[in-house]
Amino acid sequence: MRPSALHRPALAACLAAAPLAAQMKICVEPESVLAGQSCVLTFRMGSGPGPVPCDWTLLDRDTGALEPQADGTCRFTASERFLFLSRIARVRAVPRRAPAEAATTSVQLDAGPNRVAFMLVAKTGYLPYPDAMEPSLGLLAGTPFSGGAPEGTPPIPQFPSLGQLAWTGDHPDDKLARQWLVGVPTSCQILAMDGAGVTRPWLGPQDLGYPDLAKHQHLASLDAGVGLTISVRPEGVGAWRAVLVDLWRHRILEVDGQGRVATLAGGRSMPGFQDGDAASARFHRPLGAVVGTDGAVYVADTCNRRIRRIREGAVSTLAGSGEAGLDDGKGTEASFDLPIAITQDPDSGHLYVADRWNAVRQVALDGTVTTLAGSCAPGFEDWKGEPLPPAGPGRMRGIPCFTAIRGLSVARGKLYIADGGNQAVRVLDLASGDLATLAGDPGQQDYRSGRLRAGKEPDPSGCAALLQPQHVAFDDQGHCLVAMNQGGKNHCIVELSMAGLLAEGEAGHLEWKP
Repeated sequence: MRPSALHRPALAACLAAAPLAAQMKICVEPESVLAGQSCVLTFRMGSGPGPVPCDWTLLDRDTGALEPQADGTCRFTASERFLFLSRIARVRAVPRRAPAEAATTSVQLDAGPNRVAFMLVAKTGYLPYPDAMEPSLGLLAGTPFSGGAPEGTPPIPQFPSLGQLAWTGDHPDDKLARQWLVGVPTSCQILAMDGAGVTRPWLGPQDLGYPDLAKHQHLASLDAGVGLTISVRPEGVGAWRAVLVDLWRHRILEVDGQGRVATLAGGRSMPGFQDGDAASARFHRPLGAVVGTDGAVYVADTCNRRIRRIREGAVSTLAGSGEAGLDDGKGTEASFDLPIAITQDPDSGHLYVADRWNAVRQVALDGTVTTLAGSCAPGFEDWKGEPLPPAGPGRMRGIPCFTAIRGLSVARGKLYIADGGNQAVRVLDLASGDLATLAGDPGQQDYRSGRLRAGKEPDPSGCAALLQPQHVAFDDQGHCLVAMNQGGKNHCIVELSMAGLLAEGEAGHLEWKP
């Protein structure tokens, strides 16, 4: 079932049902607080000037502390554990000179937006979970139900396929700013989607050079076509632009803020390998691209087994010899098998590449390649395996722990991995090398909403289930969306609500702070 449309109210005054109650109110500034922060409470009666002197009482002492001020207001400071103990603070204000029937009122302080670990939990928008602090998975758009949607589910958009997702950020058009871009490979479309899952066309086949789709039957493959990869330049890095990968024409496309599409590099009728001028450069079925924080575009040139860089109208090879392998090294000393997805950590500048579906490689901007996790063989393993490998980056190197990686994304020092063959979203800590399962399990056979494995119950049988996650992406407030291609049908986009995930626990799963 789609999560119910419950919204927690912002800090609202709950007034007693007395004759003068309508004239009484408690004003709160600011309207929401984080753990450890404070707000000022002001009691007002009708339209009278200034605050009304009151006696203030905090009904739930473990939520924080009250400090009456000389001007008649009162300062509430939330406890450092405010979110985990109560999430609301009830305050009673008794006016000192009020009629008896108007003697008492209370206010509930809602947590509002709260930064927990690496996420920002939204007060409004996206999926309104019944409990905003429970790590959960819920449907945002599409139809994931193999037997048809449950009774009572409202109509939702259908996707013939799903590729990558991208956040538009500071797009110059207000109607497209702060929206999601959704790649639909089989129909050569890029859709725009808001936080409620409502989609509308943005770019179609004609815009992307495929006016007659009947001539391009090869685009029926879920792993091919324009729009499988979308990357928007980091906010503040030059003018707004998005980069698209056209696998079948071996080219990289660029879209500017006015929606104009142009070929950035490649585009020869035949595949090949050639560095140099962007117009004459050649690629061989590239599957991934990312706009870097330095303004360059980095391409996972899949069948050439190289990582290419496009900068200032020229294409060069950053890393890879062109020979198949998983050898680490610098530049052409390193080898890739089939690099299929690429992303960048905006803080370190390092690139992260999914190689032959089962390994994660790190590529520094000087071309140094390091294998962090996985091997050529498929598998499913968290860092809790015995014996534990040495701590630090690369602790899972050579261990089969992924099966058919489809997409990658970095958020606050962690690499999120759409582990398609394992029906899971995995999390690799880029500092410690710890690998955990956020949601899903390879034994699952159908979509199921519910709590995440990284929450209170790591047993997958009682948690949310994914099917063939294709990509995982974040917006600028930490909302996490996952695109799923479920065995050629029932494609959908789900949201992972990761509130309360604060620390990595001893059992290999992200845990709630005690």
